[in-house]
Amino acid sequence: MSQINGFNILFRQGEKLFAGTTSNTFTLTPKVKESLTKEDKGTTNKIVTGYDSEFSADGVMEINEEEQKTQRVDREDIIKMAKSGEVLDFIYGDPAPGNTVQKGRMIITSYSETTNADGEATYSLSCSAVSKLEEEVIPQD
Repeated sequence: MSQINGFNILFRQGEKLFAGTTSNTFTLTPKVKESLTKEDKGTTNKIVTGYDSEFSADGVMEINEEEQKTQRVDREDIIKMAKSGEVLDFIYGDPAPGNTVQKGRMIITSYSETTNADGEATYSLSCSAVSKLEEEVIPQD
């Protein structure tokens, strides 16, 4: 039996990796509609009508070197995206061949950064999906 290693689960904006990420969170919340009719004799019926999905990423702040700009989203990029309100493509999952990832469109709902006297600078990013999630199997090489 194989197991999922947390360091393999990546959150990317399009094909670009979020630079310096130390943790990701993926939350899928079903939208549940309840109904109660006389025919149900007091028993509540519940059906799932859809879902909301949210993502977050925490990491160590980095500024990309020029050659990394095409592969990684850094602090400066995230701030620009958050301020613009732009709808962004995302991919979440293990990008190894044969694995299934979730794809969709998202908006950044919050961004914060923390710095301390020890010199460590970190960021926290929250996003909300604005489209249905699509599954995609990463092709074999």
